[in-house]
Amino acid sequence: MPDFKVQSILNAPYVPCATVYAQGRLFVSTGGAISDIDTRVSTSGRTFVSGTSYIKAFDIDVDGNLLAALDQGGNLLVFNTSTGKKVQQKNVKRPRKVKIISNANVNGIHIAVLCEELIEIWQMSSSKSLGSMMRAFVDKGTFTSFAGKNQLGWFMAHGSNLQQLYWYAESEGYQSMSFGEYFTPVALAFSDETNAIGVNHDGTLLLWSLAQVNIDGFIHLSKLTRHQKLIVDDKVECAAFNTTATHLAAVSPSGILKLFETRSAEQVEKHIFGFRIQHCCFDTMTDCLALIGRERVVVWESGSESFKLDIRNEAASVNCVSLSLEGNNLVTGSHSGIINLWNIRASLCVATFIEHKSVVSSVKHLQSGNVFVSAGYDGTVRAYDTVRLRSFRVFTSPFDSRFNEVAIDESGEIVCASAIDSCQILLWSFKSAQLLDVLSGHTGVISSLRFSTGFIVSGSWDNTVRVWDMERSEHNCQLLPHTREVLAVAVAPGKRQLVAAVMGQQLLIWNFQNNQMLGSADYSRDTLGDRGVSANFVSLQYNSSETLLFASSSDANLCVYDSHDFVLLKKYTSQPSASLSTQNNVGQLVYSAGSDTWGLIAEEGVHIYKYEGENGNHGRTHLSEDTSLSNVLGAWQRKDFNSVIHSAILLSKNTSLLMAVLYNTPIQEQKVFLCGHSGVVTQDFLTVCKELLSVSEHLEYFLMIILKVISTSHDSETDTKQLKQLSIEIDRKQGGLGRTTSTNLGTLNFLCTAKNFTRAVLPRTITTFSEQSTLSFLS
Repeated sequence: MPDFKVQSILNAPYVPCATVYAQGRLFVSTGGAISDIDTRVSTSGRTFVSGTSYIKAFDIDVDGNLLAALDQGGNLLVFNTSTGKKVQQKNVKRPRKVKIISNANVNGIHIAVLCEELIEIWQMSSSKSLGSMMRAFVDKGTFTSFAGKNQLGWFMAHGSNLQQLYWYAESEGYQSMSFGEYFTPVALAFSDETNAIGVNHDGTLLLWSLAQVNIDGFIHLSKLTRHQKLIVDDKVECAAFNTTATHLAAVSPSGILKLFETRSAEQVEKHIFGFRIQHCCFDTMTDCLALIGRERVVVWESGSESFKLDIRNEAASVNCVSLSLEGNNLVTGSHSGIINLWNIRASLCVATFIEHKSVVSSVKHLQSGNVFVSAGYDGTVRAYDTVRLRSFRVFTSPFDSRFNEVAIDESGEIVCASAIDSCQILLWSFKSAQLLDVLSGHTGVISSLRFSTGFIVSGSWDNTVRVWDMERSEHNCQLLPHTREVLAVAVAPGKRQLVAAVMGQQLLIWNFQNNQMLGSADYSRDTLGDRGVSANFVSLQYNSSETLLFASSSDANLCVYDSHDFVLLKKYTSQPSASLSTQNNVGQLVYSAGSDTWGLIAEEGVHIYKYEGENGNHGRTHLSEDTSLSNVLGAWQRKDFNSVIHSAILLSKNTSLLMAVLYNTPIQEQKVFLCGHSGVVTQDFLTVCKELLSVSEHLEYFLMIILKVISTSHDSETDTKQLKQLSIEIDRKQGGLGRTTSTNLGTLNFLCTAKNFTRAVLPRTITTFSEQSTLSFLS
């Protein structure tokens, strides 16, 4: 069973308290993903993903090499910030409101995990897994402030309803100090090795001295040495000290930022920003200040009084989504008419389009990948260029229409959209934007619209599915009636199979070539929720090989079925929204055949899932009874190039078969295959390329394929070994071809000179295999 892992969570609001600013890199959490933004060049780097659970808190070590995070599921996760890979994981029992810090010291990395009634210290070294160093129970309360001194391996914490200040120094062990008065610090810091500093909710600055007190031989915090009111007329919402604790940034609930010099207690700056600031933090290397809200992140440079970074995450309510063929970017359409273009790997919105004046109801990518179309309630269908970031074509209706679905054929020549009011389907030429035809027949709202190799398939609330034949001038329509409203439709053109999800938790299966009902399936148990209520499927998608059917429900749960007998293989459950309600069109599903990536609109954000291979083995498929020459031929006749190439690689001992397959498969299909497979399959492909190079004359072809492998693969260690071997073989091949070419050119020039002809210039030619011979081999 193929396994899919969460790659990113997009269009989710920022988690303000989960933000760290270290060495010019701002780490911001959006749900279950952390984005690494380099504020010096305003670009985003790696994304760290926990899974389907939201990240509550995280921190970076002093060198910026490790990221320690705690997710809502109670997992302590440690990532390598250079590779983005998870290197450690530990389950923490009953975590609640938690803050995490990782401290570098001579004995490795110390990670402190704070719960409401427990403090744990974990130690991590390069050669060992996480080990518990200390566990101490504390008074019940909520931690509101947390500070650490990375060079010394210290931390301290305090919170509301607590009369203790808890602190830890590696050489001294775990300590606590009682307060004689109620104290609720918003921020704490070590100003140096002998002093600690904090600021209270009421704007009071407090200073302690770390003095040697001869009680059991340990260092204890002495009484307060300074108590000074900084802010008189307001409270402190959030605050932060810089690395040396010489400056304090305090933000009031009204959004006013005040910057103080802690030694003199003087206010040096005051600014008002146009959003609610819920968290702030200084860069560990500079005095730049990051201000974070749920919808905006600002990096403010106090010296120049200017923005170094200003990112707005509209987190607009998502109504529709579309993935590019190679799974690199995602398009979301909102109820407010806004379209956002997202870079999936960076987890950032790279462009916003506002041409639609009303709800954006549907978006679809073209096969080319650099263009998508959108439909809206404003009566327009628009085409956008994702490279030039502009709208370049508009398709309109001769009568008032509100469009709710859009589709485009495989060749990218015809665009169609369904109108809500007239229940008609309009067809345009993509190149000229000219209206070609209007298809009538439905009497209810069209809920699903798909193109499929010469056919348009539409499902409607009028209890019918219609299959329109586009190869005939009269567009003959097959009617597939039943007794329930159609919510979603999926088509498997290779099987001539059509599946419709209808009200009442039913899947209906037809062969649309002969209009034959194949059967039905009840999925009520598969979508049964915690409250004992079954949700309906609202979106269906086949995978590229048509072996799996993805079905998502209105509560954002996704079921994966075997497309042959419709047995449930796996179920993915998304986390509920942190808010009380959502305006997202929950359950809408989109699939990228070129990369085996799918996106699902959840209650909070769009979850992007990536294929991770079978049983965690990164995509290796072992030989089975289905991997035979006859089945390869069958897949070839269906033009299922993905299965053809995969099977040929598995049968790699038959070099002639693989060579025939590769030389007769369109280059674009080979690129799609490489985008959709990684790990062991890619390694096998590189190994086969090395073997084929020794017997092939197609040097330029293999260089192109290897370049594509490099740009899509992420297993750097293994790929480097394979590429080194390929490099040796290419050098040998290139040397041989160079000698042959030089010899042939010398011979031609000699002949031309002997015959008094003009000196020859050798044309560049590429030898190709005979298509007839290779196809005859396949048959």
